[in-house]
Amino acid sequence: MSGPEQRVLIVGANMAGTSAALALRKVGIEAIAFDRMPAMPSMNGGLHIWTNGAKALEWLGLGRVRYGGAPVNLLEFRSYKGPVLLRANVGSLAERYGDGPFFIPRQDLPAALHEDLPDGAVQWGRNVTGYTQDDKGVTLQFSDGGEERGAVLLGADGINSTTRTAVQGEIKPRPAGYQDWGAVVQNFTHPAAPEGYYPTYWGRGIRFGIANIGQSRVYWAAALPRPEGSTTDPPELSEMLERFKGWPAPIEDVIKATDPTSFYGAQIRDLKTLPRWGEGRVTLSGDAAHAMTPNAGRGASEALEDAVVLAQILRRVDMRDPARVDVALRDYEARRRKATSSVVALSRQIGMLGKWSNPVMNTGRAAYIRAINIPTVVGMKQDFKTRLNGGAP
Repeated sequence: MSGPEQRVLIVGANMAGTSAALALRKVGIEAIAFDRMPAMPSMNGGLHIWTNGAKALEWLGLGRVRYGGAPVNLLEFRSYKGPVLLRANVGSLAERYGDGPFFIPRQDLPAALHEDLPDGAVQWGRNVTGYTQDDKGVTLQFSDGGEERGAVLLGADGINSTTRTAVQGEIKPRPAGYQDWGAVVQNFTHPAAPEGYYPTYWGRGIRFGIANIGQSRVYWAAALPRPEGSTTDPPELSEMLERFKGWPAPIEDVIKATDPTSFYGAQIRDLKTLPRWGEGRVTLSGDAAHAMTPNAGRGASEALEDAVVLAQILRRVDMRDPARVDVALRDYEARRRKATSSVVALSRQIGMLGKWSNPVMNTGRAAYIRAINIPTVVGMKQDFKTRLNGGAP
């Protein structure tokens, strides 16, 4: 085990933090993640892993995760009245290039990450209150008065990151103006929801996505226009049925089959591209650096790629040398800021189009989505060919 002068301290033990801890340990760097939560929280919903996330999981030795879910072979945006607005046969790309996208239950990924980490790599109930850094390293301070010393600090503490605030002052997340509500429905099968098919249906200011995640489970999510700060109560399932009455099968059936206790939602927010991610021996990853709306289904995959790229860069760095650490971390940030900024923009753009409710604007929206069909599919092909082709540990 290396001493403090060579180890990485991580704030946050969700997907970004634990994937970074595992990636760093894969290249021989000790990494410890600290989280203020008393234990790993339970998670609802489904998780879309894109091709770069699939490649990252293979690199991490977690390719088995995909077998707990179902592949995504065909992506579609459809009008709720039926016409296809955008279609991408990602299955054919996966056959040609490998590492196709898939859906899994959300809790499967953090569970697998923790399963592959040794005891002590994640410390729960450790509330970080601040840090200091000098030429020789970084010192974390905790609410219980304790301290931890390391060579590098990675802030993986989510969209409301205190590490980010310490680096560059408060940067408030941007509200998207809508909420996402949905659930995983158990023991549900329907011919209109086969494995491999992932449609999102677009209506006037509302959307409904549905995905078969394997083992007779279906995940669905609906976007509703509810501005941040609204006093509107969370929707009831009866309200969801009313809003989506008459929409294509199996939407009404899957809402009716939903267990109210598994129905959950969240206010959707993201971050503008940050002017910088870190300074000296400190940097960021995951939502702390590039929180994005869920519309492109890429948040978890970008966090996984952050982890692998960081590990690949730090593996040959003598972390006792502050100049080399600084160069390495700024290299990581430059590579990942360029990649993630375009995904953040795309995801927000999709969400903004989804908010349109005026019938005339909806006609224009349909024409716009059709117009970007070919460049979107070309971009997906580039993802399959180029994303995360670094060497193995």
